[in-house]
Amino acid sequence: MEGPYTIVPNADDRGYDVVRMAPTTIATELRQGEAEALAFALNAQIRRIEGDLK
Repeated sequence: MEGPYTIVPNADDRGYDVVRMAPTTIATELRQGEAEALAFALNAQIRRIEGDLK
């Protein structure tokens, strides 16, 4: 799912960060699966909110 939240490898290679329109960091040092799940959930929530506002 595409959206404003995405995952990126962090600078010291200790995991992944979830960011929204970088450089705003939402969560740091997550495993890739955790980061993907969090980004997916946040993007789904944003879509739900945007749909409610229309």
